[in-house]
Amino acid sequence: MPHRGITDSDLQSLVTYYGQVLARRAGPGFDMACSDVLERTALDYTLDSLRAIDEYLLTVHGALEGIPTIAYANTIMGVAVYVGEVIRRRSPSMAYRWGRKPETKGDDPASSLAFGELLDIVLLDPNTGAALSPVQPILRVFLRGQKAHTVHSFAVTATRSAWVAAVSDDYHRT
Repeated sequence: MPHRGITDSDLQSLVTYYGQVLARRAGPGFDMACSDVLERTALDYTLDSLRAIDEYLLTVHGALEGIPTIAYANTIMGVAVYVGEVIRRRSPSMAYRWGRKPETKGDDPASSLAFGELLDIVLLDPNTGAALSPVQPILRVFLRGQKAHTVHSFAVTATRSAWVAAVSDDYHRT
């Protein structure tokens, strides 16, 4: 039986779905690791809200040994979608859009994304094609704890870079 992957047109559905997982509205069995610790009331898509995410990720880092695989995957993707949305919403218009890593797509325009490749979902700069992966800083916190850079600092840097590029583009157009 052929594998039915997730096509590029389904990316927004994935972003919405993992937003529901983060908000605890995806239903039973779709929870995140240590989900009771996450201060969801602080999640308002501002850069400052990522401080609550950083605190949450440090708690998850301390509990990695006992986390079921599905909760671990839901945590990575739910938090990555939230971080990506914060960056996308706080960046200049059209600075980033959801997409797949360029090397994932290959030459086949109809190529699909298998469930195991969810980590290839990134924010793409439509002007340069550069890929920004919100998953990477999350994995670093999981592995290194407080030794890793915060997700907040990652998002601030990405947002500032987008604004600098936008201002530079405007300057060069005039």
